[in-house]
Amino acid sequence: MCNFITATLPAGADTPAFRAAVDAAGLCFAPLGNRHIQTQLLPKESYFHATRAHCDCSSGLGRGPDAGQVDDQFRKLRAKGWSEAKIAAWHRTQGPRPKSRDELERRGDLTQDNWLTFLRSVLPRAGYVGLLQHQYRSSTVDERFEITRERRRISELEKRLFPWRENVLYEIAAG
Repeated sequence: MCNFITATLPAGADTPAFRAAVDAAGLCFAPLGNRHIQTQLLPKESYFHATRAHCDCSSGLGRGPDAGQVDDQFRKLRAKGWSEAKIAAWHRTQGPRPKSRDELERRGDLTQDNWLTFLRSVLPRAGYVGLLQHQYRSSTVDERFEITRERRRISELEKRLFPWRENVLYEIAAG
């Protein structure tokens, strides 16, 4: 079993400029032909394997404590007398510690910051990028599972304002 990040793009978004950003970020965006998932996508939406990694189990995308844990941590820090600015600074440092750049590139892993840089560069032209994580038990081409969709802004991802859940196709848009 491995976790994979797959992606969707609206019609017309897979342009040479988009491909240049994909290459610069070390991503792949190779077409993925899972017919079960494709029937759940919007008309003319394209489906891709997002990364070059063998699997995305150690990706930084969406990692970090869930919203309830964060709220509890914030409450405890406020009780200790921490200011909101100090809590915000602490919160920005949470999450997985990035490995060395060489190791990340060799394995094809991306930190959340790498993902954010990529998304910021493509969203003005693409409109949105759909990102989906699933723990596969079989092939990415054959596995059948149901997805739900949620629209989110990149600013919410930057601030980790929502828990990243499996089988949710997050349509990440600018703003």
